[in-house]
Amino acid sequence: MEDQTDMMEHSEMTSGGKQTPRPRRSLDLPVRGLQGLFGTVMPACGPLSPLARLPVCDGPADPEALASIWESLQGEWIWSVPALLDPHRVIAVIFGDGNSSFVGQYVFPDDEAHGPGFLVEIHPETVRLTGPVSLEEVRAGLFPHLSLELVADPEPARIEVAADHFWTLTACLDACCEVALARRLLRLPGVPAGVDAGQIAKAWANGIASPDPGWSVSLFRRLAPARVPDDFASRLPQLLDDMVREGALRKIVAPDLGEPLFAVPGELNRLSGEFVNRMHFGLVSQVLGNQSESQISLVGGWLTPDGVWLADLGDLDQEKVSLACVSPDVVVDLMDQLIGRAEPGPREDGFTMETVFDLASLVSRLRDLSSPGRVPVHQAPGFCPRCGGAVSADARFCRSCGANLQSEQRS
Repeated sequence: MEDQTDMMEHSEMTSGGKQTPRPRRSLDLPVRGLQGLFGTVMPACGPLSPLARLPVCDGPADPEALASIWESLQGEWIWSVPALLDPHRVIAVIFGDGNSSFVGQYVFPDDEAHGPGFLVEIHPETVRLTGPVSLEEVRAGLFPHLSLELVADPEPARIEVAADHFWTLTACLDACCEVALARRLLRLPGVPAGVDAGQIAKAWANGIASPDPGWSVSLFRRLAPARVPDDFASRLPQLLDDMVREGALRKIVAPDLGEPLFAVPGELNRLSGEFVNRMHFGLVSQVLGNQSESQISLVGGWLTPDGVWLADLGDLDQEKVSLACVSPDVVVDLMDQLIGRAEPGPREDGFTMETVFDLASLVSRLRDLSSPGRVPVHQAPGFCPRCGGAVSADARFCRSCGANLQSEQRS
């Protein structure tokens, strides 16, 4: 993920029940050093994993620089290494309203998140870790961004749409917002009756070319990058006609309009009516129990004064998306389920777990790679086409999401 900023003040409970600032620090790891890892270990990368999307630096890798930094780690920070290389719980959150945005990714070494977590930021030449952080702190920092106290309880609604129709809807909503903003600049009253095919196509192109999580196309493309149809732009005219025929869109034809306009009918009209005053948000939760188990949840949505619309992307593999308009209380319950709660028992010696990404062993390997004549050129791993996870060249299945790599490559 890119453009990440910390969203919370880390704190811990004192014996008197009051919150006090919790010590935290940031650690910058050189991208060139991390690239050296690919010559000796295979990191486990899931959806939106930072290591699956490292920027490519020209020239040889620099494992010595990374070894020097890792060798100095102490205390809870020794768990930043398996948390980054083999995260068993990953939580990614996205917020945007068109004016500002926040993208944060938190990684934990163990699936129950008893161990310390770390916020990960990707920069052109460094990967920054900030922490330690707990699940409770992630939750505490999430809800102020949602501002659910400003949202009314809506009339519940639930709709299921085909995947192609969902992507078309995101482009329609962005087109409506662009037209509404243009009308506002011209001080024209009212809201647009609809948008034409050219405006919808432009909104899709803008969302792909200029990613901004404050817009629908960009948000959901970031949440499910492997599920965005490559040929969507060329099929858009046919998709619009199909949606009109099925009643998923309303076509407005009038002599004074010129091009026909498309409008969102029925329950979804409540969402399209909030052209400007809405917050976009997304949440990805991944829990990796072992090499054969992985639980992934992808939810995005729009927060409006009249309710929260949620889009469950979990059924994209079945070519469908579930949409629901829900109350703030439902959103709180959902976030609790997706983020989870960690209740670690007392540990006299601190957190411990077994991991193949042992810090001392990795430093030794990096030192060995730094020997004269053994510094590798950047060797990026292969990636799963479904979730972006790193995979070895001969792997049949993705460790992160369980996808059959041979069938995914053929599709």
